[in-house]
Amino acid sequence: MKTEAYINAKQLLHSVCTEKGFLASKSDVSNYKRIWARDGVICGLAALLDGDKKLVDTFKNTLITLSENQHPIGNIPSNVWFDKEKVQVSFGGLCGRVDTISWYV
Repeated sequence: MKTEAYINAKQLLHSVCTEKGFLASKSDVSNYKRIWARDGVICGLAALLDGDKKLVDTFKNTLITLSENQHPIGNIPSNVWFDKEKVQVSFGGLCGRVDTISWYV
């Protein structure tokens, strides 16, 4: 039986689906309307458990977006943002991110 919470969570996941992957937030607050490695993979794990085709496809696109913007030395971006024709890729601050590769793998 699907609970109300389950149904609401699935609707929320659908609301953050884009052709490039899962957004961390549907609200344009700070820099969260981007594809984030950690958030995208967590959403993707839920998608795989549910089996919803649109969600699974969005997870696949999340991983593709992250891999297409991988740093030449192998780092996976912490987040990727698309602004019309321009792509902005972040690998973290001065110390970088250490969790993105493990989330990606």
